[in-house]
Amino acid sequence: MEGNPTRPCHALEAYGAGDGQLSAYAIVDASDPSCLKIRDWYAVTGEEAAGLLTFIGRFRSVYPIVRWHGGPHDDLVAAMPDKGWRLAHQEDWLTRILGPQAALARRGYQASEGRLGISILQPDGRRSDLVLEISAGVPQVSEGAAGHVPTLTLAASTFATLFTGFRRASRLQRQGLIETGADGARLADLIFGGPAPSRRTRIDRRPQPTEDGPWRRR
Repeated sequence: MEGNPTRPCHALEAYGAGDGQLSAYAIVDASDPSCLKIRDWYAVTGEEAAGLLTFIGRFRSVYPIVRWHGGPHDDLVAAMPDKGWRLAHQEDWLTRILGPQAALARRGYQASEGRLGISILQPDGRRSDLVLEISAGVPQVSEGAAGHVPTLTLAASTFATLFTGFRRASRLQRQGLIETGADGARLADLIFGGPAPSRRTRIDRRPQPTEDGPWRRR
């Protein structure tokens, strides 16, 4: 460790850990005496995230609270031993998909196989019929009716919600926003599954006593 982490030389400091190549880092903002702010951070593994928390704990004698931004699946929160944090702010974001066929062809999917029809109702009354076929994890999208393939019928705004993973197809079906059968909803849940998108959230935590770690100022 180079220098004293509880007395940074400047308001903004960069600290890192790793032999040769960085395996974790933290950009620390010490400008507010009432709250230590982590402007950016990264940890390769859960062990590294726990080490980052260890490092943050060394600021406890100076700062009563530490704050950072994170997503719905935050590795620092997962590394905490208890509920020592609170969510200070959360904001969902909106998206509009201008080219559904191109977007579907370029999206990643957890399902390795599947064939699903998607009928999108545009605000101007037009209807876009597409067929999404995934083979060995590679998607292909064609125009036209799906035939006997399970098909979703939904508005363009609902398609954006489904495409981003913000809401599951089965939930949208229960809300009356998607017309499909049980097989179609289950298949869409599998194809469009994944972590929900979000804007970054602010998380407050009181630094806890910890042991020293292999962190140094960069």
